[in-house]
Amino acid sequence: MQNYWFYLLAEGGTGTNDNGEPFSVNALGMDKAADIAYRNLAFYLTPSSQYADARAGALQSAADLYGTCSAEVIET
Repeated sequence: MQNYWFYLLAEGGTGTNDNGEPFSVNALGMDKAADIAYRNLAFYLTPSSQYADARAGALQSAADLYGTCSAEVIET
């Protein structure tokens, strides 16, 4: 799941999630996606982290880097 999340963040895409709900992600580009993912791994995730922790950490990482109300947070 993390690999697909990173792909969507970098390249963008649309689809339907596991709950049958449609989604659309605008591409942030490789550099911004990498910065968000790295910050999440370096500062927020631990060996015992779960998917919910990865989501929360990614959102916080995007907010740390680009601001709370930024397009980067919305796409993340």
